[in-house]
Amino acid sequence: MGYIKNGCWCSYDINVTEQAYYSLCMAIHYNSGGVMNVTITDATTGAEEVNQDITITKDLAQGYGKEVAMPISYPLSKGVKTMKLSFTASGKDYVMDFENLRVTKRADYTPDATIHSKQGKAMRETSNIIGIIQR
Repeated sequence: MGYIKNGCWCSYDINVTEQAYYSLCMAIHYNSGGVMNVTITDATTGAEEVNQDITITKDLAQGYGKEVAMPISYPLSKGVKTMKLSFTASGKDYVMDFENLRVTKRADYTPDATIHSKQGKAMRETSNIIGIIQR
């Protein structure tokens, strides 16, 4: 997904096969930065399970096109979900580009894992990838 401007959004269907904590993984190409809001709702009930802002910075991007894992702060229940990514620019240019979007189960979740990740401590990821279908 490229040339993402202020106010843009995209939506994906994801199939969560196991209730667990997950991370959103993607290769980020930083432009002017901003905020990516992640909302995940149950496709059947419409119940919102996640509403989380992720600030897109040069530090988060870790260089051009390197994959980063951004922990989702709440567990996802089993079933089909709709994940919406909405973008707000911090400058006049494009927020970012991204590729290789995937959602992976977090192998070592502890209640403070999100805090640790914000402090720059690495988190292990498993290869359990849940299905993403772009609409």
